[in-house]
Amino acid sequence: MHLTGATLTYSQRSLGEALTGVAELGFRRVELAAMAGWAHVDPGEMVGRPAEAADALAALLRPRGLEAVAVNANAAGSRDAEIQAIAALAEMAERLGIGVITLQPARHGTIGLERDLDRFHRLVAAARPHGVTLAIEPHVGTAAEDPDVARRYAERVDGLGVTLDPSHFVVQGIRPEACRGLWPHVRHVHAREAAPNAIQVPPGEGYPPARGFLDALFAHGYRGHITVEYIDAEARETGLDAGRCAGIMRRELEG
Repeated sequence: MHLTGATLTYSQRSLGEALTGVAELGFRRVELAAMAGWAHVDPGEMVGRPAEAADALAALLRPRGLEAVAVNANAAGSRDAEIQAIAALAEMAERLGIGVITLQPARHGTIGLERDLDRFHRLVAAARPHGVTLAIEPHVGTAAEDPDVARRYAERVDGLGVTLDPSHFVVQGIRPEACRGLWPHVRHVHAREAAPNAIQVPPGEGYPPARGFLDALFAHGYRGHITVEYIDAEARETGLDAGRCAGIMRRELEG
């Protein structure tokens, strides 16, 4: 099982501190957050300098013994600015050997499905020359929060994969079994446990039990990375310790 830590577990810290935290949890692979206006790098700032950005990230990864394997991203600005930012991010990813970039669909109710599908056609085309797969995350609050709609994205945009995180279905009261139609399109996975109305709960207290869900996904043929994604920013109101939960889940899944 190719387990990966997430810098979003330490989204309130600097990138260097987040990478140190991921390494101290025992991970040797990491998913980088490239979220404009949040953490840890802004894709828009890579435009015109992807090689420099790759070198800077490599200099942070190397002494911590980490390999970057995925990016969780968004980009601000106009449609054209987003395309330029994702193209630069994909070139940076190619230089680091990163294979998957996760993006979110449009927020629910903001633009129509056809416009968002056109957006992803353009984004996939921008990333394709760099050999990097773009994958949508069916995130609660987005146009693809319903698994059937998420499947339509993957079916209608050639080359677009899915980053599957069952917690976004569980929090809505949708059982993970409803997302089986997405399994052929899964290119990356985010793992944490959730409950109705709680996007993340400590391992062993939510659904689906991570081990059982992942075993079923592997039986279907998935062989990619699993990012353990407990996020500190989503834990502030509940007092949940995102780092502790990520460490527990890593040990349970590796055991």
